[in-house]
Amino acid sequence: MWPDVLRLASPDLLESAPDGYLVVDRTGRIRLANRQMQRMVGYPRSELIGQKIELLLSEEQRGQHLLDRTDFIAEPRQRPMGDPRARVSARSKDGTLVPVEISLNPIEIAGEQYVFAAVRDISQRLSIEAELDAIRRSLDVIDHGILLIAPDDLTITYANAGAAYQTGLSVTELLEQHTLLDLCVEFSQSRLRQLVAPLVSETVQSLTQMTLFRRRHGDPIPVEMTLSYPKAPDAQPRPIVALIRNISDRIRAERERDRRERLLGSLAAIRQSTLAEVSVEAVLAEAAQAALNQLDAQHVLVVSASSGQLWCRAMASRTSVDLTGIELNRVGILDQSFTN
Repeated sequence: MWPDVLRLASPDLLESAPDGYLVVDRTGRIRLANRQMQRMVGYPRSELIGQKIELLLSEEQRGQHLLDRTDFIAEPRQRPMGDPRARVSARSKDGTLVPVEISLNPIEIAGEQYVFAAVRDISQRLSIEAELDAIRRSLDVIDHGILLIAPDDLTITYANAGAAYQTGLSVTELLEQHTLLDLCVEFSQSRLRQLVAPLVSETVQSLTQMTLFRRRHGDPIPVEMTLSYPKAPDAQPRPIVALIRNISDRIRAERERDRRERLLGSLAAIRQSTLAEVSVEAVLAEAAQAALNQLDAQHVLVVSASSGQLWCRAMASRTSVDLTGIELNRVGILDQSFTN
């Protein structure tokens, strides 16, 4: 099995290791392979021992590997195999390519130089990374901002493209230079801590808060922030998830709805006044008040002309000023009344 002269580790330890291990001599021939290495490539030990290491490489990799192996023998040192930026694969017996990470270590046994290679199957990790990448791409097409927040210091550990668009900050700036506290204009640190405390203690599953979100340029935007604290498997550290919705359009729509409702109410009041036995001045006062409710003004006057003079027949004001019944042509009365 594993000759004592290797003195690498206990044979049982190497055989039960989750990674594959190979020992290759200076000529590139495989001298030892553990059980996991056999499982990984589908070759029994008898078909691996004595074979060139290039047996486990794809056709495209073999030529370059011969050159790399020569360089490694000339200058042996601990390092990963291949270009760190490139994908490395092990070729199994049925021709399947298994994505792997390989660490190379030069060793000396009985005066001879060998290479000890640790081979890790990263198929599952790449599959998880691909799935996470697909999730990230999906999140980046969402208009809403999505943040992952560390509950201990409220730092941002993930931000999607929607959060970057809302704030005018890059994802890198959000991750490296900002916390949730920096973005929530209306919150102090103590108040924000009080807000998330029921989540972290699992008293509530989620909560929603209306607030203002800071932007790089321009005024803060009104947002609806929904916070949740989902459970993570295996007691892993878990973040607070923040879903940020820009509600500027909704607020504008609500204000327009309210304005229309006020207008309809005012028109109804005017109509009722005209049908009732009330004075003309009362109807005009209702009209002035209706106009004031619809306009961004301080005062609304209903004016009539009589004998070349202007008279205030009715008035609505956001102040205590009342010019009803006053002749407006009189010098100084209008300006003085509005400035007091």
